[in-house]
Amino acid sequence: MRVMAFFILLMVAGWAHAATVYRCEDAAGRAVFSQTPCSGSAAEEVQIRRNEIGGTLGPTEGYHREQELRRLSGERREIERRYERALSDIERGACREFNSTDLRTMIIKNQVVEGMTQADALRAWGRPSSVNGSQHAYHWPRGGSSYFYVRNGCVTTVQGTYQR
Repeated sequence: MRVMAFFILLMVAGWAHAATVYRCEDAAGRAVFSQTPCSGSAAEEVQIRRNEIGGTLGPTEGYHREQELRRLSGERREIERRYERALSDIERGACREFNSTDLRTMIIKNQVVEGMTQADALRAWGRPSSVNGSQHAYHWPRGGSSYFYVRNGCVTTVQGTYQR
């Protein structure tokens, strides 16, 4: 019963600034709230305080700060990701870019240079005598050996030259 009276009071609270609320008891002794005084019994006027919390229906200043922190956090993650990728590229030694004329000339002259792709180095020197991990070994028919080392698909070191 008190719960129902409480909800009625809450509903009436919205009208509080424009209406007076009275509390009465019915024949069973239950509390009844009304906008008009009760007949036959003593009506008690109920003081209803304004229930204004303040603020706006829009986003608060704290909300904007939280959104800004989320945005900055996302930017930071993106910067860290790019930084890690740049470090990885530096560490693995990304392949150099050669223009097509220079690349064809190096392959025709059987030259392997650092920064060349593994595929281009194989076109320049042909099939290796042996491959041991990243090492491509060439044992030439007239004696001598040459090597190049590959990391992440790029030539990192060249030892020796092409021999016919």
